[in-house]
Amino acid sequence: MEPLQRNKGLNYNTPTSQRRTFSKSYQLTMLMANSISLVWCVTYLSTDMSPQSGNLLGILLILTLVGNHTLTLMTGNSHFLDYAYLVLSMLTMIIVPILNTYASLDVNNLTSQSIVSISLIPLLLFLGMIISLTKINYQRRHSDHMVTLFNTKQPNHIKYILKRSLLFLLGLNLVIGVYLSYSLLDKNVSAGIFSIFIPQYSFFIGMYFLGLVVLILNLRNQKPLSNFFIGFVGFSVFLIFNLPMLIVPFHLQNAEEDYTAVFGPTNDSIPNQFMDVPFSIPEYIFGTPSDNFILNENITFYRGTEGVDLGLQLAFDAYLPPTNQQNLPGNNSVLIRIHGGGWTVGDKGAANFSQVNKYFASQGYVVFDVQYGLANKEKFIESAPVPASRIGEFSIDDMVRHIGIFTNYLVENNDEYNANLDSVFISGGSAGGQLANSVGLAIASERYTELFHSALTVRGLIPLYPANGLATNIGINGSKELVNPILLVNENSPPALVYQGTHDKIVDPIVASTFKTTYRKESNNQAALIMMPFGTHASDIYFPSYYNRVFIYYMERFMYQFK
Repeated sequence: MEPLQRNKGLNYNTPTSQRRTFSKSYQLTMLMANSISLVWCVTYLSTDMSPQSGNLLGILLILTLVGNHTLTLMTGNSHFLDYAYLVLSMLTMIIVPILNTYASLDVNNLTSQSIVSISLIPLLLFLGMIISLTKINYQRRHSDHMVTLFNTKQPNHIKYILKRSLLFLLGLNLVIGVYLSYSLLDKNVSAGIFSIFIPQYSFFIGMYFLGLVVLILNLRNQKPLSNFFIGFVGFSVFLIFNLPMLIVPFHLQNAEEDYTAVFGPTNDSIPNQFMDVPFSIPEYIFGTPSDNFILNENITFYRGTEGVDLGLQLAFDAYLPPTNQQNLPGNNSVLIRIHGGGWTVGDKGAANFSQVNKYFASQGYVVFDVQYGLANKEKFIESAPVPASRIGEFSIDDMVRHIGIFTNYLVENNDEYNANLDSVFISGGSAGGQLANSVGLAIASERYTELFHSALTVRGLIPLYPANGLATNIGINGSKELVNPILLVNENSPPALVYQGTHDKIVDPIVASTFKTTYRKESNNQAALIMMPFGTHASDIYFPSYYNRVFIYYMERFMYQFK
């Protein structure tokens, strides 16, 4: 009788062995990905890495962080590590954008970065390495066991109750995620104050909900149909929240076309200090560090002694170029920044997104962050603190006059700042954008010489979601031309670079579009409008986001071109 021989034409790999092979390969891949990402992160944070290499790191980092979530679903003997990773990941996605923003807005944080948020991402990568190693070691010692993606052990009664309660709370959290993701897609769906933050922080929010759904799956026993449904919903939420980042290439192309169609190419004679790329993934995650600048805070430029100004006290902060650097692109040109807040709240400093001031001061501009009187109407944000010395029966004309008082102070005290008054740019957001337009166009018109010093020459306007013509809607009056500055536009008006979010529900995008078209109607083709997809009101709070950083990329080129 002939011995049995193996038929080489048959495939003896069982589904279980195939899953085991895939599992081992995946775990080894994740071990390598976490290791490489960790080394690359340390290198990025400690050296001057090129933007191209940085974005490659960013892509690898994102893929690794996403892949680690799948890793936690694989069979192993240390569920504590899996749960610890997922909880830490969720907390990280909450903490990092908050601390990055706080550091960015903190006037006295000279680096604009948070050590804590910088440390959390490498910690996740290190933990991912440990989990990969434990999974590989478990599979090596249990090579004859079936590889599963979920824990199959039945908990005792008390643990069962606690687990069900936790799953219920996590499920409610996921439902909230579904609603918030829908609000991102449909600008008519309100998410309250969160609408401002969702688009610019959406990557972090998406990663939070990815961790949430994987934690739910880890806590559930094997229930294929319901697990598939939960996984599908969670992954859909993750993808929706990542849409703003996924469309960045198309967003950048549109921004480039919008800018160059008006002002020409941006790549000629660009100084070394400028951003090399419009968006940096590592900066989005770790924050954008600030270079050197000098800060002089709380300089009083006006005390009202009579009339409507009685008791009014106004101040500004000055951000000056570093004294130890020469040939900076700003060349001491002036940037006046006017805060928003519905003409009723707001302030210089953190409320005016101070990292923008830090950035341009480090580029060689003399930046002034200026206060003006606030109207004593219903506050735009009821909980916002406003000192009594800033409030009065002020009209738009009064607010413009207050900024004019600052210009007079600047001319009279320019020996302290060495500012180039022949090269002035004016910028602001929302109500500040409206005032920036009113002040800049009024100066350029030469019809308001009683308000503004003639020594200033406005070279450009940079309004962000400007609330032109909207002040009267809340009972704040003023002359027609200053309330709605499009009436001041003429063929000689200074160039304008405008920022506007497509999903702004406070200032309709048609306002910014009308501002641009008014320039054209007046035979002035020097106005460009950069639209930010999914962007809401104040979507420029997060400095390294795919909204603000992209705009800063063009703003610095605009100012250099026209200074």
